[in-house]
Amino acid sequence: MISIRNAVLVLSVAGVAGSAAAQNGPISPIAEGQTLVYVFTGVSNDTTDEDMTAALIHCTNLSVADIDVTVDIYFSVGTLAGSNTQTLFPGETASWQTQDAVSVNNFVAVNMDLVGIFAGGSGRITASDKKAPILCTAQSIDATSPAMHLASLPMLRVAKPPKVKTLKE
Repeated sequence: MISIRNAVLVLSVAGVAGSAAAQNGPISPIAEGQTLVYVFTGVSNDTTDEDMTAALIHCTNLSVADIDVTVDIYFSVGTLAGSNTQTLFPGETASWQTQDAVSVNNFVAVNMDLVGIFAGGSGRITASDKKAPILCTAQSIDATSPAMHLASLPMLRVAKPPKVKTLKE
């Protein structure tokens, strides 16, 4: 049995809801001043009563300075489903969830309020510090179970951010 024991401060919500009917598109560019730190796949979100799955992401700032951390969630077609940025103080842990989950009642998580059903999505985490001394995890959870049934999503730490060329119109 896995338990999560994070001390998380109350964070403000600034989620951006996406549309399940969104068209295929490229993953959005990384914001200026941000560095790609982690990428992960297998993100699912289901708000129907019979399934109720969600993604849960945690990041801890291991630095001695404040770091802005952004979590972006993408539909399987590459369009943005939701995004949220939090400033983490040194030693602070922040948590994000794709929807309100019963199992996440022992700490406060930013609810990204993603609506609808999608599977096979992805996520990325960017940070304002180029060396980005942050530690992150991601899980797929049963949003209805108080026992926190979950499966870890593989996460890749990006050592050197890839150079991304933009297409000129």
